[in-house]
Amino acid sequence: MPPSATSSFGSAFLTPVQLKKSAPKWTRLQKNLPHVLESMGFTTEEKILKGVSIQMGIPYVTILEGMIEPEAAGMISESLARAHVVIPLFKSDDSLIVGMANPMDVRAIDELAMISRLQIRPVMVPLRTVLESIQKMYAGPGRQDIKPVGEATADVSVAVGMAQEQLIRFQADDLTVATELNSLIEEGVLRRASDIHLEAGEKIARVRFRVDGMLHDGKTVELSRYVALVARVKILAELDITETRLPQDGHIRYLQSSVPRGIGMAMLGSGQAVDIRVSTVRGVFGEKVVLRILDSNKSLRSLRDMDLSPPVLEMFSTAIRRPNNIILVTGPTGSGKTTTLYAALAELNDLTRNIVTLEDPVEYHIDRITQIEVHPKIGLTFAAGLRSILRQDPNVVLIGEIRDVETAEIAIQVAITGHQVFSTLHTSDAVGAVNRLITMRIEPFLISAALGGVMAQRLVRKLCEKCVQPARADRRRARGAPGQRDHRTIL
Repeated sequence: MPPSATSSFGSAFLTPVQLKKSAPKWTRLQKNLPHVLESMGFTTEEKILKGVSIQMGIPYVTILEGMIEPEAAGMISESLARAHVVIPLFKSDDSLIVGMANPMDVRAIDELAMISRLQIRPVMVPLRTVLESIQKMYAGPGRQDIKPVGEATADVSVAVGMAQEQLIRFQADDLTVATELNSLIEEGVLRRASDIHLEAGEKIARVRFRVDGMLHDGKTVELSRYVALVARVKILAELDITETRLPQDGHIRYLQSSVPRGIGMAMLGSGQAVDIRVSTVRGVFGEKVVLRILDSNKSLRSLRDMDLSPPVLEMFSTAIRRPNNIILVTGPTGSGKTTTLYAALAELNDLTRNIVTLEDPVEYHIDRITQIEVHPKIGLTFAAGLRSILRQDPNVVLIGEIRDVETAEIAIQVAITGHQVFSTLHTSDAVGAVNRLITMRIEPFLISAALGGVMAQRLVRKLCEKCVQPARADRRRARGAPGQRDHRTIL
């Protein structure tokens, strides 16, 4: 059990002995703490909510009569109110007062703020009171689709149970955890990090930043706070916070918001938006989270800004302008393949061409280009999306990655039938791309007919322009160590 649950939550109305007795049942049965405490007769839901209300500094109300304004129902739809278990109460200046069974549901607060265009001020209300109020507020003559309170309670009991568990876990530290996560992302952006690693150890958790391809140590986090930090990431990425055993993937978009800092999205500066890919996996000591930072405001590079050698630049520029072929860029993860392809699209992006991309996710937004993001959960895979793209009369098609045989087959057919196709493959060198396509059972004669060029690339560390200093090399280093190739031949 997290120490914070014992110190702040427990000391208000539970004895240490009671908490100690409830801990095995809570962890063994994977039940939320409030339900366990109620079932053991140690406390009640009302006492739990009052204690959390005091710790969080959020008003706690049990009776809503006289607080609900009729026009408030017009600000929030019934479907949204039921989905997030909230009840709009009244408007005060530029704020909307909302009754919530879980006032720490930041996703709900963000969505309500966006729809109402008002600042959301939550009030803690018991679950049954919220459901009954929703029933009364939105009920109308002839309505048959409103469930009885008992059925509605059963439908949301699991979700609300998780929300209550989250409340107990975060307590008064939640705003601090939100600020801490915001600070980590801000630090990653300022350090120009491509990834932020949150790693759980045996005794402590660690944060690391990948900058210019190298990992650098950041701050350390106590394990009790690390659990809350990971939960915060999952909530923003719309992942299941109760699932800690299976890997999960999600997406967060940070941008300036009207929601107060620490409750809503991070504020990274006026107009600045940062897209973050989230990946979680279970380790021996807990979950590891990797945040891939994609700065949407970064300006697109041109091919001349890619530091390609003149011969390679000339060959690649010629290849991308040939019609009816497929251009592949290969290399390991994070080697800049997508950046190179975006630079190629920028060269071809004019009024005469219809360019369509299929990506996972869309990393940069480009004018005059139709960009589609794949969603495998709803059946929009690379292969399925590529079939739909062909009915959009494209001249140029970019496929984020060729991952399977079906996508490879369709991509080859698209190139042969009169389109320019750009994509990436995970191979160590350019020749390996041909072997990879053959192992995918693509006929060699189709490969030779469709393949217009393959470029393998790596990221090369550059000297810092601000801190670089001249150094005198001895003769041995100038000639190169025995067996060491001259760097010019590598390039």
